[in-house]
Amino acid sequence: MAKSTRLRLIRCLPGFAAQAPALRRELQKRGAIVLSQRNECLRVVRDWIASDESLRAKMEANEITLTSLGEFVGRLASHADLPHRRSASPLVQEALLAAEEDSLVNRTSLGVMASKPGFQAAALETLQELRHYELDPRDLAHSDPRLADLAEISAILESALEKHKLTTLSLRVQQLLEAEPSVPDEIRRVLWIGEDVLEPLWARLIQWLVEAGCTVSYFCEVHPTNAEFFPEPPFPQADADASFPIETIDATDLASSLPQHAVYGRGAPKVEGCEGIQIVATADEFIEVETALRELRDRLQDGAPPQSLVLYVPTLSEYGPLIHSGAIRLRVPIVMDYQIPLLQNPLARALQDLLGALVAGSIHAVSLVMRSPFTRAKPAETGAWEALLQEGLSEAEIWQRLEARVDANLPEWASELAAWQRTAANEIGTASDWIARFRELVALLPWIHGDAFTEAEKRHGSALDTMIRGAEAEAIATLNRKLSFREWTRRVVARWKTQTAYIRVRDRGGLLVTQSVWDVGTPDLLYALGMTEGRIPRKRIEDPLLPDRARLAIPGAPLPTSYEEAYAMQRDFYRLISASPHVILSYPKTFSEGDEVASGYLADLRIALPACRLREIGFDRRLPDPTPEQEPHEQVASAAWNGVEPPAPEAKALLEQLQEETSRCDIVVLSSPNLQQRVSSIPDPLRVDHLRAAEECAFRFLVLAHFRLRTRRHPSAWSVARAAIYKTDLSLPPEEMKEELRRHCKAEIDAARPYLSQEELRLLQLSANTLLDSFVQTEANARERWKVRPKAKRVSLQDTGLRKVFRNGDQAIHLDATIDVLYEVEGFEVPMLFGFVPVETQDGDAFELRAALYAALAPEAVRVAIFHDLSTGLRRAYQVGRAPTGSGFVSYTRGNLYLLPRDKNGFLNGIRERFVRTLDKIAFGTVSPEPGNHCKSCSFEDFCRKEESLLVKSTKSDESA
Repeated sequence: MAKSTRLRLIRCLPGFAAQAPALRRELQKRGAIVLSQRNECLRVVRDWIASDESLRAKMEANEITLTSLGEFVGRLASHADLPHRRSASPLVQEALLAAEEDSLVNRTSLGVMASKPGFQAAALETLQELRHYELDPRDLAHSDPRLADLAEISAILESALEKHKLTTLSLRVQQLLEAEPSVPDEIRRVLWIGEDVLEPLWARLIQWLVEAGCTVSYFCEVHPTNAEFFPEPPFPQADADASFPIETIDATDLASSLPQHAVYGRGAPKVEGCEGIQIVATADEFIEVETALRELRDRLQDGAPPQSLVLYVPTLSEYGPLIHSGAIRLRVPIVMDYQIPLLQNPLARALQDLLGALVAGSIHAVSLVMRSPFTRAKPAETGAWEALLQEGLSEAEIWQRLEARVDANLPEWASELAAWQRTAANEIGTASDWIARFRELVALLPWIHGDAFTEAEKRHGSALDTMIRGAEAEAIATLNRKLSFREWTRRVVARWKTQTAYIRVRDRGGLLVTQSVWDVGTPDLLYALGMTEGRIPRKRIEDPLLPDRARLAIPGAPLPTSYEEAYAMQRDFYRLISASPHVILSYPKTFSEGDEVASGYLADLRIALPACRLREIGFDRRLPDPTPEQEPHEQVASAAWNGVEPPAPEAKALLEQLQEETSRCDIVVLSSPNLQQRVSSIPDPLRVDHLRAAEECAFRFLVLAHFRLRTRRHPSAWSVARAAIYKTDLSLPPEEMKEELRRHCKAEIDAARPYLSQEELRLLQLSANTLLDSFVQTEANARERWKVRPKAKRVSLQDTGLRKVFRNGDQAIHLDATIDVLYEVEGFEVPMLFGFVPVETQDGDAFELRAALYAALAPEAVRVAIFHDLSTGLRRAYQVGRAPTGSGFVSYTRGNLYLLPRDKNGFLNGIRERFVRTLDKIAFGTVSPEPGNHCKSCSFEDFCRKEESLLVKSTKSDESA
């Protein structure tokens, strides 16, 4: 007598819409458990059941249960009386492997690779795949050295799991399969859905369930004309008298199949009608995202329910921020989760930097908090902090003063932070102890304010939770091991560098944005972005720990290779286009200034569906034509871009106001007589460097000479070296000079400690000392070859014997400048300036004018100016006419000394012409920015409306239109 059938293969077309009728029939029977490895599949089924009144009633009566595979196996393990073990998350498993770094280095050939970021995650993924294919690397260690390494890693991991009373899902299933098949009474019917390739471990679990008396309905996909497109599940082919007969049910409804089901078919004719499929090619990713969001918004405004629209992207890590910002601006409600590296979150990054500074005992920790946008430090607090720094105290003394709170204006948290740092520096504790201390640190700092319910605060809170979870994983891995503050910080920072933080967007009535084809459901319209090579399909990448060659060396070659992964991505694309009768597939021609290639899958689609329509959207159509339904600000943008008038009177008035305001940006001469008089006057005195700025850019001259704005530059090797030179006696012998320079350099760096991280300080010290050593060598060569003797440093032009007045007709132009070093050569004063010194010079360049002006300051008998480039050590003497007697100004390339002679008459005529032309430009009152190469070294780009980099971007857009 034939045994009852308990394993049923239900074959359906891909796409949940095609599988839903068969699933409905199965759910009508009592006691169904819907099971899947993919949470997104369970979400789709849950939402589908919730939309059906009869199915929803059965679910509320507990006649339908949705469960994840992990939860289901846990119930079976408890029923089989297996030892209780908690499943370790991937994060905990990574921490366990990281804690066994020494064992990995000693017992494998991996060496330092075992400590590299990402190694633990890659190893866990490979070991999981081996278990899913029921392969023990210890049995295969002889076939390849890589498998021998994996055998050691597997043994180390399993030992660590057992030590901590933990397990993994696949290890739990392996133990379950060794037990006598038996299931609880409430588990009688299982519907297994959402598999691409059923791996042998899960196939054996299904057989085990059948042997335990459970009926399993396994949903598998089929292609209507290509039987080999989807892989068959690895069940044994058995007749009705076998231990468990297999019943195959064909649930494909070819009558309701879509035109796109013909893609990748065999022997099927090309489909002529395909009105529901459209391909969109856009100029770049910004146009692509905005076009999709606008079209989806229009459908929502026309009454389409949000659940009927889905936006798919293959890589949310790339597209997520673009979609998020675009949805906010265009007011499109969305539901989306995307990930960013944890330390890209501002709060997470600030806390990491703070821990690093506290470990080093650097007072920079307080500056980090004081300057942080989270603290909203009051002016009195920052003023008290800056005053404390100016007292010239050591770091230890500053910490003591902070803890004692000697100034009432110092914030209270600074005193608490100082006390926290003092105790942490000498403390030893477990990782759990340090987590508690870390929570104290976060609590004492003013990160959170009253408006803690903003979206930004929610993201920061989520990032902080992720940091705590990473630290807790380290606590599990290290158990009761005692750690210093430095060691604990090193471990958690290494963990944080590999973690990601979720950005969760939950707009009311939002449409779904997803990167999983299993999450699509049954939409009326599916809009897919990013259909380019490298995204779908992804680039072929071999497993770094078990490459294809090692996989093929395994007897029977049961493991999939990287080439088979390409077929899996092809099946995902087929599922994607089969999910809805209306599909729009979009791709950008450029992404982040790089050219893109349309996915080869689109070519496959057009071969099967020749009538598939292609729509192109270039830069000229970045914004659509304005419509009355748009918001006024959007009408203005669309109208301005397309050169038309907005339809709404409110938008039209707004556009006119904007045009009037922006037209003022192009005014070359100010219309106000008072302002015109002020900006056309030559400052008295006129600084020489300002004259050079006037020749290059009238706006820069305006900012420097009339507004007198200065920028506070970040401490750099050049600024530190220059400050040390100002404080050093340059007449000392070279070795003594070097020692004094290094002493002053250290003092300058110590003064910068509150503003720089430890890494920046180390780099600054190394580079500044290198610059100073080069300066000493060049200075010694100049003494010997050019006979220069230092007379003064950082001296005003007014305090020298150099020329201070130039004549321009009847007008006397009074000049001023700061001379970095004033030398004496045979009784004459020669100025030296620090700055960029080109090896080759050309007439008309910026250096030529600067050099000529300073050379002209010298008396007619000498006419020499020296320029020293600290970054290269190069020193050039710019000489006009005859050199002073006995000076010896000659080139000495081995000593980094160069002479740049200029003919007196020709030089003076050319420089005078440039000088007069620049003065005329100032007198004309020109204030318009003049973009050029000098923009790269300008410090006022934030004030400038024509900064060169902005023009480059707009030119790129125009050329690509």
